Amino acid sequence: MSDLLVRSQGPCLVLSLNRPDVHNALNLNLLTLLKHEFIKLITHPESYDLVIIEGNGPSFCAGADVREMKTLIQRIRQGKAEYSEAQAMNQAYGELLYLAEKLPQTVITIAKGSILGGGLGLIAISDYVFCHMDTRFGLPEAKLGLTPAQVAPFIIKKVGLSATRKLALCGTQMHADQALTTGLVDQIFSGDQELEQELNRMQTRIIKLAPKARAKTKALLLFLAFQQQGSEAINTLNTPMWTAEKAALSFVEDLKGDEFNQGSQALFSSNEPPWVSRWHKAQQES
Repeated sequence: MSDLLVRSQGPCLVLSLNRPDVHNALNLNLLTLLKHEFIKLITHPESYDLVIIEGNGPSFCAGADVREMKTLIQRIRQGKAEYSEAQAMNQAYGELLYLAEKLPQTVITIAKGSILGGGLGLIAISDYVFCHMDTRFGLPEAKLGLTPAQVAPFIIKKVGLSATRKLALCGTQMHADQALTTGLVDQIFSGDQELEQELNRMQTRIIKLAPKARAKTKALLLFLAFQQQGSEAINTLNTPMWTAEKAALSFVEDLKGDEFNQGSQALFSSNEPPWVSRWHKAQQES
């Protein structure tokens, strides 16, 4: 069976990490499969409105597959492999996170069990995170003599430097309620039935968002988050500043688009905009 299970639920795509015996630890095959799906989502943004990432078994994701790494190190010491293979796998994960962050769809992740190391990366790039009340988060890389080099930028962006320091430098774990307080997760649930109800409520809100406007808004928010990192970094990269004039020009582009016309007509009539109808049709067919 595949390390990644993919299923469509109308305009919603569900990606299930499927290595439950190792708590969905990330190996190169799983990273490759995820990258393939992410590229399709970016290339064809109209195909789905919502992406749900979950993990089969007791945990969402326990980070990198340490057993696989140890086997690779043994092969390197035996002259049967090169360190470039380890570098390629680590780099593949970092590139995957940058790709996932840019998905034009709304991304929801279901956090449960023990989520360690690289597993926090997929949590950090999500737009909304449902978290089981017994979930634990940790960055144990230093215990293994490693650094969380690929995942750290995303965690800092999500929860700030102080919370990331506690995880990475104090050997502590973050409980679900702490993760909620720091903003790592957005909502806590206690069981599958409650989760299903909350997901349905979330979907009823998401279906009201115009797809192109949602994707453009997400890209804008990521740009603004980068801009706030400091003008020095922006000037070095020759990144244009976001100004009131640029915002106004963008707003006019939206006014000229079909989505505003459809959305405004729906607002003053009893009809629904086409993106809402699309969800209802998918639910009727399922």
